[in-house]
Amino acid sequence: MLLHSGRSFFQVLEGSVASVEATFARIASDKRHRRVVRLMAMPAESRVFGEWTMACAKVSNATILALTGDVDLEAAGPSLCS
Repeated sequence: MLLHSGRSFFQVLEGSVASVEATFARIASDKRHRRVVRLMAMPAESRVFGEWTMACAKVSNATILALTGDVDLEAAGPSLCS
C-alpha cells in the first residue's frame, strides 16, 4: 500500500523479514528519498495487502496522522520523497 499527502508518502512493506529489510534499505539509501522513517515493524501471520495490486492513493494529512498516530509527516519537512 502506498499513500501520499502532498509530497509525503506512507508505504506498507510486506513479505519475509529479509525481503522487507532489503526493500527498506534500498528505499532508505536511494538519494531521491529524504527523511525515511520506519514507523512500525511487526511480524504478521499472513499478508494484509497480499491480494492488492500496486497503486498509489492521495489522502489528506489527517488520514496520514490517523494511520501513524502523532507523526505529522507534513510538519517533518517539505518531502519524504522527491
